[in-house]
Amino acid sequence: MLKKQEILAVYQKGPQAICDFVHQLESQIQNLKERIEELENRSKKTLQIVINHPLQMVFVSLLQKVCENHPSVKSVPVGPQRTYTSFDNDS
Repeated sequence: MLKKQEILAVYQKGPQAICDFVHQLESQIQNLKERIEELENRSKKTLQIVINHPLQMVFVSLLQKVCENHPSVKSVPVGPQRTYTSFDNDS
């Protein structure tokens, strides 16, 4: 926040100093607007990740529960703590 003394110092330097000061403030405002937009976009991306990840986890969990109880689905191990679900079309 500018103090009254700082504003008066610019005023006493004359019209050109005032114009330069106003242009400097406009530039700072534009930079801040761009930074706000950048942070808002980053926040939106983070929010999408935060929302989508739990939804995916719920979907996978529900799918696993449905597949566990269905006779035509069998789990095939594919790596540490992972399984691949294959569907038996013969049933």
